[in-house]
Amino acid sequence: MRRSTSGKAAREDVAVLKKHGLMVGSVDLENWQNLFSKDEGERKAAVQENIEYIREANALGQHAFSCV
Repeated sequence: MRRSTSGKAAREDVAVLKKHGLMVGSVDLENWQNLFSKDEGERKAAVQENIEYIREANALGQHAFSCV
């Protein structure tokens, strides 16, 4: 994963937190607004984007995700 510029949890960011005894509590899903879109294509794209993001973040030890 690359360094976060969009608010996404990035490997480097998580490493810095762990180094200082901190951890990420939860992360927001990407493009979560489109998960509720009336457009089926937008919903499917948002679901796929978040599947990939959750897998990446989960590999970093993140297990709590929010969609507000």
